[in-house]
Formats: sequence, C-alpha cells, structure tokens
Amino acid sequence: MLRPAPRSYFPERVRPALLGLAAGLAGLLAAPADGAAQIYYGTPLSGGQSFQQGGAVAVATTRDDSWAKELFSETEHDFGVVARGALTQHPVTITNTTDRTVHISSVGASCTCASGSVDKQTLAPGESATLTLEMNTRQFHGKKDSNVIVNFDAPRYAEVRIPVSMYCRKDVVLTPGEVNFGAVEKGAGAERTVQIAYAGYAGWQIRGVEGGGKLLESEVKEIGRTASGADYALRVKLSPDAPPGPIRERLTLITSDANNPKVPVLVEGEVEDDITVRDVDLGTLASGQTKRFNVVLRGKEPFKINGIVCEGKDGDNFGMKLPDAERPVHVVPMEFTAPDRSGAYEETFTVDVEGREDPVVFHARGRVLGG
Repeated sequence: MLRPAPRSYFPERVRPALLGLAAGLAGLLAAPADGAAQIYYGTPLSGGQSFQQGGAVAVATTRDDSWAKELFSETEHDFGVVARGALTQHPVTITNTTDRTVHISSVGASCTCASGSVDKQTLAPGESATLTLEMNTRQFHGKKDSNVIVNFDAPRYAEVRIPVSMYCRKDVVLTPGEVNFGAVEKGAGAERTVQIAYAGYAGWQIRGVEGGGKLLESEVKEIGRTASGADYALRVKLSPDAPPGPIRERLTLITSDANNPKVPVLVEGEVEDDITVRDVDLGTLASGQTKRFNVVLRGKEPFKINGIVCEGKDGDNFGMKLPDAERPVHVVPMEFTAPDRSGAYEETFTVDVEGREDPVVFHARGRVLGG
C-alpha cells in the first residue's frame, strides 16, 4: 500500500520566512572573523577564475594539495621486515619552502596500525619540523599497509598522505622493543640488553650483528633452545667516547632464515654534557627588526660564565648581558637585530666557562625577509 507523502507542519505562508531565517543563521555561523582568511570550495566568484584574493574570503573550485606535498623530504616509507614488539619509527622532515606561514592542523592515520606526530605545528618561511612515522608491532603482525595523514589549514587547506608499510614477524619477539640508553652522562658510557625469543623451527639461529658504527659494541648470545625455537640476549654497549647529542642508530640481526635473514633493532638515547644549552630558532624577521630572547645554560654543578663570543658576519647584530655569579642555571638575556639583507642566517656562539677546558657551543638560526 502506498503511503501518503509526509505533510509539513508549517503553513505555506510561514515556510518562506522560516527558510530565510535558517539561511541567515547559517550565514552568520559561516562568516569568518574580522581579518581572518578563509577558503571555500565551490563556484568561482567571477570570470571563471579558480581563486580570487584580496579580501577576507578566497573561493576555490578545486583543492590543490601539491604545494604541501613538496614540503616533505619523503612521501612514503617501508619499514621492511620487523620483529614483533620492535619499535618502528622513522623521521621525515617538513620544510616550509614558501614565503608564507604554514600551519599543520592535525596528524592522523588511516588505521590503528600506524600513527604519526610532529614536533612543531607552525612553520615560518624557512623553518622545519620533524614528522615521526610509526607502526604498531605489538598488536599487529603480517603485512600491513596504511597512510599517515597530515592536514594543513594555512596558507591554504591541504592533505598529504604518506603511505607506510611493514611486514611484522610473529615468530620473532623483542623485549623491550628497542635498545634505549635514555639520558647518559658524557664519558660514562652505558649498556643495555634486549631479549630475543623465536618460535618456529629448531634449527633457527642468529649468526651475527651488523651496524652501529664505532661508538656501539654489540654481542648476541644464545641462552636457551627448545624443539621449536630459541632464546637469545643482545647486549649493546655505548662507548664513553660518544659525543653529546642524540643517538639514533640501527642494528641488524643476521639470522639463518633464508627468506627473511635480517631483523632490525633500533638504538636510541641522548648523551648529556655537564653543561647543556639548546640552539635558538629566531624564526623569520623583517630587515631591521629586533627580537629579544633568553639562552638558558644548565649545569650539573654551579659554574661561572667568563664570556660568550660570536665571530660570524652577523656577530655585531647580537647583544647580550652576561651573568656575573656562579650558579647551576644561567639565563642569558640576548637580542638580535636582523641585518639589511634577505635569506637564511646562522651564527655559532662559544661560551667560555671558568675552569672548563672546552667551550660550550650553541647556534642561533633564522631567516630575514626584505633588505
């Protein structure tokens, strides 16, 4: 039986007024704030143009993501064959090569087997951020393909998909999933052990370890064997000669498996000096613009700063006020006046510390527009 069409609960004379009120409310909700740029995708404003600039609103008929994709150092990554439980991370650099500020609004993934994160969301011209790609080897095994999705909302809307893939073995398990030294004092060295469990066939073996360079010493030893598997211990030592800074290396276990002979193991950590200081990112400045900032030096013991020297071509553009007391943390007020030329700049500063043979070094970087 055919049912009658639903009737409107509003008289015909009232409906036009209601529709007009709804349209007005929708317009108020959609209207951008004063001075805010906003892009709509729809009908061109006039003359068949794709974009019209010059006001608070820009209208586009199509969305072009290619400008954002060009900012990435890599646009896909294959982690290869990895052990279950292994930490799988890979850094990708995003550099703002445009002349406008870039803003990353969100980072996501097309499934729960992958994820991504950035260390900075707003990038001035010339600045960079690190996108860390990761895949979940604890809950997933076998062949996995996904996408890490990076969304931008300035200077224009865009979406960049980074395909990621891996083959996670369920017969090899690492505990913990990486060699992580954590924070290590300079000159102290460190040692960590990772347990490797294999379940498959009785003849499987780890025949050696490759990679790590001169600062890492690695040894793998069989600690048990069953009718269908084996257990190993991977011991990794960090040399006391390791310089200050981050550690990011990859070891490779060489096995007797003819089909998948290599198993990667990530090595991470940070060697800390007795006095630490971070490099300074001054961002983008106009020629002649002055910016004030602080440089923080932290020591494990109280120390005194005798002087700070900048010998670069822009050394005269920096000013500072040196502390005159001995303390474990020094906050040094500094200012920088951008030179009369455009382009990127970088200066190296050496800090003379009383009683310390080697100076402490930090850098200041930025970009000048105009000039």
